[in-house]
Amino acid sequence: MRQGTESVIPRVRFREENRLPKYLTEQEVRDILKVSVQQSSRNYAVLLLLSRLGLRAHEVSGLLLSDIEWTNGSLVIRGKKTHCRRLLPLSKELADALVIYLREGRPSTSHRQVFIQNQAPFKPLTAGAITKVVARILQKSQISPRTRCCSHVFRHTVATQMVNRGVTFKDIADLLGHESLQTTAMYAKLDLKTLSQIALPWPGGKQ
Repeated sequence: MRQGTESVIPRVRFREENRLPKYLTEQEVRDILKVSVQQSSRNYAVLLLLSRLGLRAHEVSGLLLSDIEWTNGSLVIRGKKTHCRRLLPLSKELADALVIYLREGRPSTSHRQVFIQNQAPFKPLTAGAITKVVARILQKSQISPRTRCCSHVFRHTVATQMVNRGVTFKDIADLLGHESLQTTAMYAKLDLKTLSQIALPWPGGKQ
């Protein structure tokens, strides 16, 4: 039989939604982009799409040449499950990176996907390949182990940055393609500025 007071303390059930999303600092994002641009124009363009728009790995791998609307400066992103599409802004930074890759780094191929393997037979990159590219770059960037959850960490980073800038949950959900605002609401836990204003003082602590 267990001894001590710890035996009478009830166990608290841990719920997945209580877990704080892992995210990158602005400096970590800069370091990662620096590493990616040194590797290849393809990897740099991939990392920009992840870190600026918070795309999923399969959304990056599924991006078609026809999805880049150069004239109106936008990207067409198609949902894998819902088949809904959303139109995201194509910044000059992203456009320049894509142009360099398409002109100088993309192999000649009949495939219409934007991102292609660097070696023959020059097939389109899969979502799994995107994840592996990101994992290697994170490792080479020597990012803290707390953030090593591959491509999805960039979605958390984009959402967290937007929350801390005061962007509405609806706008964040529209950008990330969340089907429910409840999914977006988990990032409220990382709005430290707002939370500090409503938090109660610690009993016995300094006011």
